[in-house]
Amino acid sequence: MLVCYWISLLDSCKEFKPIDLNKCINFLDDAWNGIKKNTIKNCWRHSDILPCSLLEKLYLDSNLSESSNLDNELDELSD
Repeated sequence: MLVCYWISLLDSCKEFKPIDLNKCINFLDDAWNGIKKNTIKNCWRHSDILPCSLLEKLYLDSNLSESSNLDNELDELSD
């Protein structure tokens, strides 16, 4: 996002200015919203920091989309 912003400034021949906090937060928000839910769930699964009971459910059910209770628990963790 930041690199795209700089490239657009270069393309439009505008001068580089420091990025203010608001623009920085918007970049972070856009980047976070671009991450898929399944990516977050897989990261939690592979992090080895989840409670054992939740990990057991994850390993027993290889298809996360079929386990709505597990999805809800992971959604709470990723929010």
